[in-house]
Amino acid sequence: MKARRSTLLAEAKGRRWRNWFDFPEDVMLLIFMKLGPMEILFRAQFVCSSWQKLAQEPKLYTCLVMTRCGYFKTDDYDRFTEVGKEVVARSSGELTEIYMEDLVTEELLKYIAEKSNSLKSLRLKHCEDIDEVLEEVVKENPMLEELEFSGCEIGVETIEKVVCSCSQLKSFLLNFDPTRQSEFSRNESDNVAYAIGKNLPQLRRLHLYWNALTDDGLRAILDGCPNLKFLDIRYCENLNLQGVLLQTCLDRMTYFWFGSDSIFGSEAEGDVESYDFDTDINVKDLWSRETY
Repeated sequence: MKARRSTLLAEAKGRRWRNWFDFPEDVMLLIFMKLGPMEILFRAQFVCSSWQKLAQEPKLYTCLVMTRCGYFKTDDYDRFTEVGKEVVARSSGELTEIYMEDLVTEELLKYIAEKSNSLKSLRLKHCEDIDEVLEEVVKENPMLEELEFSGCEIGVETIEKVVCSCSQLKSFLLNFDPTRQSEFSRNESDNVAYAIGKNLPQLRRLHLYWNALTDDGLRAILDGCPNLKFLDIRYCENLNLQGVLLQTCLDRMTYFWFGSDSIFGSEAEGDVESYDFDTDINVKDLWSRETY
């Protein structure tokens, strides 16, 4: 055992260890892009002054993923908002994708509406009191291609207005959560379906979990969305899928989910990494801590 340990130590002493500070800037930029905004803000930028400088590069902040896991304590809305605004500011208008859940505030969304107009994907989960500012975000980002509201408290009128403003939309997910939300009526759900059919001709993918739409609403969607290939209408209990309507769905869709198949763990659920770090770090330190 001692002989083996001595051999390993000798090999280690003779080995040339890679010096991360010798990498060209373009290589380090690619590595930072793999880390993502949260890892950069909370960790990488504090390693040295050159990394702190590199962490200001806007192209590192084209995709913003913010969840409550790891980085934020329960109900820490202020911290969530400050960090989100910092990412948006550093992106310098290059932000194209957003996924946020639980702690999203009206202030943060308003800042996004003011500073970002290149969004192609906006995905929100478990958000409340965002109706008015959500309309602003969508209005300022006419090139949106993906939109998701999962378990969000959003009024039916707001959803209709948002749909009417997103003519380029290719993917739309409206996931109702019966444990968190007040259910839309049949008429309200059909009105949303009519708006989808009338305004989203480019739509290819549609998820409507626990929706109260009827056969009339579904027909409007099928008639108005000729490119639709992926349709998920599980737990839509007011649908009476039979005859021609059912056959139309089966013939046209590449992927078609309906009935009461489990929605948990499906590919519709976004996979978000969970992180573990010191949640007591001061938010202001994210852009003011000195490095060596």
